[in-house]
Formats: sequence, structure tokens, C-alpha cells
Amino acid sequence: MTSRKSFTRIGLLVVIAIIVIVLFCLGFSAPVEMLAWLVIGWALHLIRLAKELVFDGDATLLAAVALGLFVVGLHWLAQKWRKGSTTSGHQSVWLATAPKWLDAGSLRLAAARTQSQNNLKQIGLAVLNYHDEKKHLPPGATFDADARPLHSWATLLLPYVEQDRLFNRIDLDRPWTDARNQDVFATDVPIYVNPAAAETKVGLLAPCHYAANVHVLGATVRRLSDITDGPANTIIFGEAAGHFKAWGQPLNWRDPALGINKTPHGFGNPMMPGASFAFADGSVRFLKENISPEVLKALATPAGGERLEPRDWE
Repeated sequence: MTSRKSFTRIGLLVVIAIIVIVLFCLGFSAPVEMLAWLVIGWALHLIRLAKELVFDGDATLLAAVALGLFVVGLHWLAQKWRKGSTTSGHQSVWLATAPKWLDAGSLRLAAARTQSQNNLKQIGLAVLNYHDEKKHLPPGATFDADARPLHSWATLLLPYVEQDRLFNRIDLDRPWTDARNQDVFATDVPIYVNPAAAETKVGLLAPCHYAANVHVLGATVRRLSDITDGPANTIIFGEAAGHFKAWGQPLNWRDPALGINKTPHGFGNPMMPGASFAFADGSVRFLKENISPEVLKALATPAGGERLEPRDWE
């Protein structure tokens, strides 16, 4: 089956030129004369305008400087946007290539993913602000003198996620299960809620759909300087696959090396072929569930000595 080729612009102009020449040869000179007068008229008009223009050196210099500053500023803004748009860029690509991406369900799923990544971004920034103030990362949990768990990392981060009033209602010297603290832990904290998760409560308590990387925010208190593999190569939080805990419950940590969407005790998102993670440098990335186990284990350890490149997980 042969296909018909349409005229290109050049081909169309050639055909028009041939028609005009043929008409002129047959005595129909009006189209040619009209075209000629149109061109000559515009030329004469531009010549008259050029004679009336007055060159102002100061104004021209000022305009050139303003144009230069505008170009430089636009370039600077573009560079800033490019550096900060990695997550949104990946999100756009994922949305554009997702099957049936125009379906309402797919759009809701994309919105949920974006919201979850924004939550992780805010949690990651809260950790960095905590580190700036305390000179160390938040512990995965606090313990009393008898090594009994008291409170979670999510509780300690409340003042850094604009939940000061809620934080001030908690008696940190008493366990999170103490009767004086129960009303507080039944209160939802929006930043700890993944809109893609079905469970909205853990019993009568408010859930946390995110968990800490046990190798970074576990029982040992660390500093950013302890992350010798590089903060950009080290997971600090991620979406929990299931078996969610209340945000006030201590020991809310998991091992990324268990895989993504492999077990409800690990990380993952059952509605997506992967999960979003916050890294120790404050960035958020979506990792596919078929990521190499060796790469995932390397991203989990803060000082494993592995050498990684972005292409290893992208």
C-alpha cells in the first residue's frame, strides 16, 4: 500500500510561482503588479520610518544593559528550576507514560504520589533542621533508664513540621502509651499520611504511613558526618508497604534491604510498581520495585563503602 505525500512549504511556493508566471505570460499581469507594489510599498514605508528615527546613545545603552540583566536573570532562574525539578520531572515522565494516564483513577494516583513525595520532602527537611539545632540526627526512638521505648522519631519531629502545639501537649517523660498521652496520639498529622494508603487509623490511633531506615535512624544516634557513603546515596525514610504503626509508636523503622513491595513489613506502595524515598540530603526519589537488591542494600547503609552512580537505580 503506497502513501500519498503532501506538499512541503517550498513545493507549495514553487507551484504558486509557476502559476503566477504562467498567468503573466498569458497576459494576466495584475497579480504580479499587485505583489510588486506590495513589496515596494513596504520598502518605502520602512525607509520613511528610518529617516524619522533619532538615535539616543544613553537610551540605547540603558536598553542594552536592561536586556542583558533580563537574560542573565532568566538564565539563573532556569538553572535554579532545573536543579530543583528532578522529582517533578520524573513525576511528569511517569504520568505521561503511565497506561491510560488520562483516566480519572490514574490522575488521582498521580496526585497521591505527588502528595506523598511532598510529605517525604517535608519530613526530610525537618530532619535536616533538627540536625542543625541538635547537632545530630533524631534518634529512631527514645528510651527510659530501663531501656523501655518512650517516643518515636515522628514525635520528636513535630516542632519541625509546624506541629508545635501538638508537641507541647505530650509528656515526653512518660511512655507514649500513658493515659495522659493517648488523646494526642489519636490526632492525625497530615504530613504523616500517605493518601495512597487505605488505612486511616491504627486501632483508635492516628497512623504514620512512613518509616525510618533502621540503619540510619535506629537505636544509635548518628550525625550527618557519620554518613560516609554520602547523604545523596543514603535512604533515611520511605513509604511503608503495610503493617502501619501509629505515628507516636516507637521503633517505627524498617530495613530497605527487604525489598520494595516484597513484604508488608518492609517499604513499598501496593498501588505502584515501586515506592518513594527521602534521602539524607533532603531529596526525594521514586525507586522501582525491580531495583537490584545489591543497590538497594547499598542505599540503605550509611557507611558501607559502596560506590554508586545515579544510573544504578534510575
